[in-house]
Amino acid sequence: LCKTVVKSLRTVCHVLCQIKYAKTGTNYTFEPSVTADFESVLWKFNNDKVVEYEDGKVRWFQFKDQGRFDEKTGVLTLNGLSKKQSGSYESEILVNAVSEPKVNCIKDNEGTVTSLECFLEPEVDEATFTWTGPGDKKNTGQTLQITEEMRKDNNALFFCTAKNPVSEMETEIFLKACVSDNALLHNDSPTETI
Repeated sequence: LCKTVVKSLRTVCHVLCQIKYAKTGTNYTFEPSVTADFESVLWKFNNDKVVEYEDGKVRWFQFKDQGRFDEKTGVLTLNGLSKKQSGSYESEILVNAVSEPKVNCIKDNEGTVTSLECFLEPEVDEATFTWTGPGDKKNTGQTLQITEEMRKDNNALFFCTAKNPVSEMETEIFLKACVSDNALLHNDSPTETI
């Protein structure tokens, strides 16, 4: 019944859906397989446009009298399906790619680095974060707690990877960048962005 094509600035991937059956005369809801924030959505029926959402505007090409489109979710609902509407439905979704992650050095009142925080500007829905440190140790989540053992090696290198359904970006930081003279000069706040 559907195929979802997800596009970003860097990636195009196809997500195939299974065949679905709907009883003639009933309503059917088509849900895109990607739930991340999107820039635009285009629903097609047998390669012909049904509805398009772009730049905050919805444009109908067919089935307008019996359709509803949800601008927040990308969901298309058709009411009173007829036999002539049997066929292939697909959505093309433009999703925001993740940017290169940024890192905050979180310090206690004495200037000791206690954690590293990875974030995206602008924020991107459905982004996940993974930290990789010395010895290829992996931790999931935006924040990596820095242990006393980690602080002993200022040359320790850490990588933060941000990922969403269409893209992946990585940034690296040496722990010594958090404790450099430059970082200490800005110690008015316990948080330093590197």
